[in-house]
Amino acid sequence: MREKNIIDLNSKIKLLKNNLGKALIIFFPCFIFLILLIIFSNGYLILGGEGNYIINFQLIKNIGSSSWVPHINGIGFPSFSLNGLTGIFDFFSFLQRIGLSIKAINIISAWLVYVLPFLSMMWLLSRALKIKFFTAYIISLFYILNPFSTYHLQGLMFWNVAPLFVLPLIFGCIYK
Repeated sequence: MREKNIIDLNSKIKLLKNNLGKALIIFFPCFIFLILLIIFSNGYLILGGEGNYIINFQLIKNIGSSSWVPHINGIGFPSFSLNGLTGIFDFFSFLQRIGLSIKAINIISAWLVYVLPFLSMMWLLSRALKIKFFTAYIISLFYILNPFSTYHLQGLMFWNVAPLFVLPLIFGCIYK
């Protein structure tokens, strides 16, 4: 009986170490990336190719709630609500409302643009499709580090990056 308890305890410790190792493998690079963003921004905003040059998300949320915004001498521009970005701008507007600086929001948005596709593909492969962890990790890294994805990620635009993290989640939910 005592031998069985020791074996059970050893297997639980081994499982805990395995899960902790997996969590560190995923979140340590994400944490390092976040730290590098903070260090290299050095008081400046991080902008991509066409980039989100928005510094007042509350204003965008207020004027962008209709389908056509009569702006720029009446010629207008399409609203963010039509292309599914309302939730993202609501999130950033909330962060701005609770007092985060625009630099902090900019760092969070740049971090999310790079990390969300990786984590959603990781979830699809390891949880939904039951692929081994390290294989899923390598495939997820390739998913965000291939030439096609890096071209879209460098713009730091959620409307270009949204399919990269939404489609794996949708496919995983349908598959499950």
